[in-house]
Amino acid sequence: YFDPVTKLRVDNAYVKSQWGLWYMFGSNGQIVTGPYNWQGSTYYFDPSSYLRVENQFRAVNGVTHYFNDQGIMQDDSLVARWESLINGYQGHHIMIAVQSQKTDNIHEYTNTPGYRLITASTVKVAVLAQLLHNTNGNLSSYQKQLALSMIRDSDNDATTTLINSFLGGTSGMQAIYSVLGMNQTTPGVNGHWAQTLTTATDQLKLLNEIFIKPQSDYLNENSRNYIKSLMSSVNSSQTWGISAGSSQYYIKNGWSALAAPWPWFVNSIGFIPGTNNDGYTIAVYTDNNLPMSVGVNMIESLARVTKEMGVQ
Repeated sequence: YFDPVTKLRVDNAYVKSQWGLWYMFGSNGQIVTGPYNWQGSTYYFDPSSYLRVENQFRAVNGVTHYFNDQGIMQDDSLVARWESLINGYQGHHIMIAVQSQKTDNIHEYTNTPGYRLITASTVKVAVLAQLLHNTNGNLSSYQKQLALSMIRDSDNDATTTLINSFLGGTSGMQAIYSVLGMNQTTPGVNGHWAQTLTTATDQLKLLNEIFIKPQSDYLNENSRNYIKSLMSSVNSSQTWGISAGSSQYYIKNGWSALAAPWPWFVNSIGFIPGTNNDGYTIAVYTDNNLPMSVGVNMIESLARVTKEMGVQ
């Protein structure tokens, strides 16, 4: 890099471009990538774009750290604990994300960046949210009956009826994902709503609209409260998952095996309330669980650690 004014090569400099983007140049004048210490702080420069990483997690020396909006590395002991637990489960794609009710901070980790997993029945929360949006929260008695069965009992037939009769089919679910900015979520193809692809972090956008600080008027207060009432009263056989370690919770689980030898996708999303507004939303997605209990145990281990450490 050569300074546009002096025409001299820039060495050991932290440079802000005319577009407001930050880059780092080393002692040989070449652009720096990866972690780099500058004036007592550690930054991370993306190997592909060369840009300073902001509001993202990156691994430095095998440990995951969060880089804030100034690009400065922060210690994230919660993510480090997740990473340690997940490393004990080989042969699975695993992703977890949480958002603090108090600070809005998001913590996330996946052992396979860029990978997406199927929602299975966790998509039913989005189905209900879109239905409530379309009706302004005024469901018919028939729709309420179907919604109750869908969330409390995870009834698949009720879900299919709601999607096909009132939401324009599986592809119609794209509407809610577009409005909420869930850009990593894609409706299942050929009517297979349970095979919707997503990430844990994307699901936080939906959960935020329901439980924390809505970023839009997509749902009115009555609609949010209706979803909460159903997610707080699911069938007792379906309360495993993110509820582990907590006495109060709002939950929707998903589990699906698509082909022999029938390894399971096992997922759990919801909200853990706290005192003094220190609750958090949480989403965990896993695959290749054989038997299904492997995934349940994995999610519950992550949930207990999260509850124990708290979410800041």
